[in-house]
Amino acid sequence: MTSAMWLFLAGLTSIIGMAYLAMSIKRHWHQVFDESVSPYINRIRVAGWLFILISVIACFKADHPSMAVLVWVTLLSPAALVVALALTTRPQVFKYICFPFLKH
Repeated sequence: MTSAMWLFLAGLTSIIGMAYLAMSIKRHWHQVFDESVSPYINRIRVAGWLFILISVIACFKADHPSMAVLVWVTLLSPAALVVALALTTRPQVFKYICFPFLKH
């Protein structure tokens, strides 16, 4: 894979990771779903951290270590901003992200 593809993967996984971390907070869960908190809330949090870990690995695959850390930290801020804006304007989008963790 080229470095651009690794950086795209890093950006995408950081957004997904931030979304999972946001959905692991009870207030945000109630904002999206009108039901009680999922019993899998800890799994959602772990999934968020795993996606963040994948994003840092993708950054290390794209660049040398000193630049990879800088790019990764720089990617986290826009990822958090995208998730925050999506939660305020279109919270229903998160239903599609969290469907593996819904009660069946």
